[in-house]
Order: sequence, then C-alpha cells, then structure tokens
Amino acid sequence: MKTRLYFIPNLFTLLNLFFGFLAIVKIMSGEFNIAAWFIIFAVIFDAWDGALARLTDSESNFGFVFDSFADLISSGLAPSLLVYSSIIDSYGFWAVIICFVYVFAGSYRLSRFNILHKLKRSSGYIGLPLPVSAVTISALWIFDPLIINIDISCWWIYIILLLSVIMVSPVPYHWPVISFKKGYKISIFSVLLLLGTLMMILFPKKYLFPLLMIFILYNVVKWIIKSVILKK
Repeated sequence: MKTRLYFIPNLFTLLNLFFGFLAIVKIMSGEFNIAAWFIIFAVIFDAWDGALARLTDSESNFGFVFDSFADLISSGLAPSLLVYSSIIDSYGFWAVIICFVYVFAGSYRLSRFNILHKLKRSSGYIGLPLPVSAVTISALWIFDPLIINIDISCWWIYIILLLSVIMVSPVPYHWPVISFKKGYKISIFSVLLLLGTLMMILFPKKYLFPLLMIFILYNVVKWIIKSVILKK
C-alpha cells in the first residue's frame, strides 16, 4: 500500500516539472505572460508534493532529489529565461551573465538545502527558497504597473540580482504561522496574513509582486537588525 502512496507526491513533482517545461516552451514562442503563469502553476504543484509526502508518510530520498531537479528547471531555468527575454535587447551578453547568476544561485541554494535539511523541511530555510524567487519574478511580469504609475522595465536586473544574493545569503526564512491562540499580536498578524494571501489570490496582477517583496525584504531587514545592528 505504501508503495502506491509514493506515486502521489511524485505525480505533483512531475506536474511541477511539466509546467516548468511548458513555461520554457512558451518563452521560446514569445508568449511570456502565459509562461509566467505556468511558472506560478509549477510552484503551486511544488508546494503540494512535499505536503502530500508528509501527509501520506511517503517521503523518500528519490522524491527529495526528484523535487530538486524539477525545481531547478521550473524555478531556476524558466524564470531566468523569462528575464533574459526582457533584457537581451538592451544588455546583450551581460543579459547572459546576469541570468546565469540567478541559475547558479538557485543551484547553490538547492544544493545547500539538500545537505543541511535532507528530508526535514519544517525547521525553516537558510536563504530565500528558490520557488519563492521564481514566483516573485513571474509576479513582476504579470504585475499591473498602473497601480503605482512606475515604469517597471528597468526593474528586471535589480530584482533578479537581489533575489540571487538573498538565495545564497544566511538570511533565515520561516513560513508564517497562523494562530489565534497565542495572544492578540499573533492573532492580528494572522488576520493580516490571511487578508494578504486572499488579495494575492484574487488580485494577483496588483498584489502578488508587492506583497511577496514585502515578505522577502522584511526577513532581510529583520536579519540585519538581529545579526548586525544588535550585535554591535
């Protein structure tokens, strides 16, 4: 029976890889908006494969490695090609270098994660998870610039390099916990988190990118305050 259960999370990993591959195909065809959504779909399946593995008690070394390879394609290579398609006309060979930096950072991040965590994912993350970086890049592509009246065409390089640095950094990331039993501060935070998540789901073109950036930069600032400023 347990042998059959291994198929369930691996199927979601396969869907993660499949949508990552489709995203690359769409990028090659010039359908960048669809490619951005396919990357987001890939990350959604990636989020579920680990949860299903734990739920069905079917975690395995094979599934762990398979997931890493799928992430490298869907969250590493595909987003870098999406950015490359946006900056190649302006930056030429430098576009290759810049996008390769992201792929390298993603590879380094996955390798470090596999060594430090192995099958234990609940202890938090060192460095920004690669799938979060991928969704952030895709969210920037589908982002509606009218909400802030700013030209975002020059943001690509800054965003992809910033994400690359944070991925290989020692900044810790933990998934926010929703609870209404640990005091009013945690309860208020939980309400705001639920509202933010709902806004990202209902209005991804307006809120997905800015709220993700708030999450990413909040953890960076928090780490700087704790590790640099307060230690002096």
